Amino acid sequence: MKINYTRPLTLSFTLAALLFLGACTTNNASTSETDSVASSPETTETETETATETPEAATDVELTSIPLTNVATGESFTLADFSGKTVLVKPMATWCGKCKANLQGVKEASAQLGEGDYAVVAISVEDSLPDEDLAKYANTEDFDFNFAVATPEMIRALDAKYGQTALNPSIGSRFIISPDGELSELTTGKVDPANLVATLETATN
Repeated sequence: MKINYTRPLTLSFTLAALLFLGACTTNNASTSETDSVASSPETTETETETATETPEAATDVELTSIPLTNVATGESFTLADFSGKTVLVKPMATWCGKCKANLQGVKEASAQLGEGDYAVVAISVEDSLPDEDLAKYANTEDFDFNFAVATPEMIRALDAKYGQTALNPSIGSRFIISPDGELSELTTGKVDPANLVATLETATN
């Protein structure tokens, strides 16, 4: 009787191939599942970022309608009360040396312009500063325009309208309100009286 040794070998190779394919399939499935799980945090993060909303900027009307207190008289006012005039609004701080120099420039410009069609409002961004201290500062430096301490509402409105730059008094931030109530872009830098006069006259016309 002749024994066929080829058939057992063929069966052995077939079984080995099936086992190898099965292992590969299982490994691929595990890898796909792992990749899927690993990608989940990225998907969640993307969705979270998309859902984040940016606060809307304060409108001109909202900013000019916020009540302030004139530290010299104790009377309440808003920037909108100067409607019909060109108003220079100057954020400042009593500790700021550059602010004092810039306010001196504003004073010189104001003297050239007169009070009829123009007004100056200096707003201290030191929200915890007592009104009496700011009034003393203005009197000591002989600044005869309007001074007020920014309320928390005004701080938020300035930040929303112009960003943190408006709340950094040492860089000379300032803006102008036209007679019809429109707010200009924020300007920074040293105040040059002659340039300021020209800017305010342009805003008035």
